[in-house]
Amino acid sequence: MTVNCIPEFKFESNPVTKIWKEPAIPEFPTMALPIAAVLGLAFVFKRRK
Repeated sequence: MTVNCIPEFKFESNPVTKIWKEPAIPEFPTMALPIAAVLGLAFVFKRRK
């Protein structure tokens, strides 16, 4: 009697494709947070001088 301790799994991959109909616009926080961080750092370093 042979005992196989490793179960056999079959994985089938399905390719995921997405067709964009128009250019994707980044969300507001994605753009606003880095800009606010840069302006905040510039303000802090300017006040130190």
